[in-house]
Amino acid sequence: MEIDPKHIDVNVHPTKTEIKFDDERAVYGVVWAAVKQALGAHNLTPAIDFQSDINIVGKLSQNLTKEQYMNEQFSTALHRSNLQNWEKAFDNPAPQSRLFQNPEPEGKVLRFESSLNQSANQPLSSEEQSCFQFQQKYIVKPSKSGLMIIDQQAAHERVLFEKYTTRLKGNPGNSQQSLFPQTVTLSASDFALIMEVEQELISLGFRFEIFGKNAVLVTGIPVGVEASEKELFEGLLEQFKKNQSELHLPLRDNLAFALAKRSSVKSGQKLMTEEIQSIVEGLFACAKPNFSPDGSPTFFTFETSKIESYFTR
Repeated sequence: MEIDPKHIDVNVHPTKTEIKFDDERAVYGVVWAAVKQALGAHNLTPAIDFQSDINIVGKLSQNLTKEQYMNEQFSTALHRSNLQNWEKAFDNPAPQSRLFQNPEPEGKVLRFESSLNQSANQPLSSEEQSCFQFQQKYIVKPSKSGLMIIDQQAAHERVLFEKYTTRLKGNPGNSQQSLFPQTVTLSASDFALIMEVEQELISLGFRFEIFGKNAVLVTGIPVGVEASEKELFEGLLEQFKKNQSELHLPLRDNLAFALAKRSSVKSGQKLMTEEIQSIVEGLFACAKPNFSPDGSPTFFTFETSKIESYFTR
């Protein structure tokens, strides 16, 4: 499958193992059409017929191996479908081209749509529309009893704290490998502390190795955290020591909170709709959603009766 490089972005993944297409639905549609045509040409789609030959190899050419045959059919179908589909795309400039619609045969058909085939302009659900950010500090969400005001930073810290606590209890998190590993030079006491909690840091998703006297080479950080390796590693250490002196938490809780504190969204940070939804849904899936790990409230509800008291009827 070939595409002009200007239509892809390879920078969406640190190790360049994933790419992003300008139009993912178009790629999905072309591949879908090619696969369907390749399968349909030789009646290879599943059928509830116990008398038929279900051995796929028996339906293939005797002169080609299964792999060779399928590669040839897929390549031919993709080329043909690509040309035909792009020509059709300009014949009917409807808001949603018929190019990517699944032609329905007669009779009842059950279809399970891929999210790639959904319009990017599809309207938000009522639930998604109900949440919004206020002053880039709070998330406002209607509730049955009034308006819920959520502290975005405190809420996200709670979500991440419980996520990291789970990792430290035996469900280690994945690590995103660094393209350019960074060296962190530490004091003797800090280096000893890092060695003491080495296994816990690995469970959280960090990867590092000793790199000289009182220094480590950070080669990976937890998946989903957007920060430089050096900044996150040093920040985690400083937050851990701060928690030790102020909160007196158990070691694992301290590590989980330190990482949550350093990797959470901050007050004053503008959030996308998806981020708002993720924080709200994550918060109310927590075991203790009412307070952040340091005891700060994550939300309060402005009761309907209180709102009504400001108005006369």
